[in-house]
Amino acid sequence: IYDVEFPVLVKEKLTPFDSVLVTGSCEQLGEWLPNRCIPLNHSDKTDQGETFKQARQLSLNHCMNESNDGTSSIVNSTTVDYELPDEFPAIFGCYKGVCRTDIGWLTGQSEIQLRFHSNALQIWSSKLCNNKISLKVSLIDLNYQQENEEISSDSSGQIFTPTLKVFIQAALLRLSGCEANIQSDYGAVIEKDDYMIVKIQTFEPENIAYHIDFYLVDETTPLRKHIGFSCFTNTFKS
Repeated sequence: IYDVEFPVLVKEKLTPFDSVLVTGSCEQLGEWLPNRCIPLNHSDKTDQGETFKQARQLSLNHCMNESNDGTSSIVNSTTVDYELPDEFPAIFGCYKGVCRTDIGWLTGQSEIQLRFHSNALQIWSSKLCNNKISLKVSLIDLNYQQENEEISSDSSGQIFTPTLKVFIQAALLRLSGCEANIQSDYGAVIEKDDYMIVKIQTFEPENIAYHIDFYLVDETTPLRKHIGFSCFTNTFKS
């Protein structure tokens, strides 16, 4: 079991009275109920977090308790009125009348996972078998290939056009921990006993194929040598 912290970047300008909340399909995340969302803390705040402000004017009583011989008495009491905060509809992904949700299952996208485990990557060359290898998964738009060019049998010079509205993320799990990120230019380094998952979100899973590039990792330079590739089509039916 890994304890992973996921930072959330909010680009919208927030006032001191605004809160950022998260919800999900499990009980711990509120089961998509707006009144059970989990508030997120600012990075410069304590772990106590911030309270959710209701969409109405509030009057709060602040008091101090003084205890003498087991009894309590109120020694000071004040009332503070807070301004009416902005009201937001209970529609996920919508803010100020604009729908901001662009990826994920809420938009009707399909999610595909490619999993590399049980030492699935085998290098037969004796010169490369003891070297570190990185792999990167790219997508081929089958619609573009069919409409705009003939696919040559010699794919060494083939230029693959990326599909539109596709999100790719790779997660690498090993004994020392796990990493999840957007793929870099040379993909992710995969070693013995690693478990790698590549997640793909797309609106048209039946119109994409998968192109996997392999690179030789040299610790002395950030550049990596391309040593081969593999292509395979999907199993979805239109």
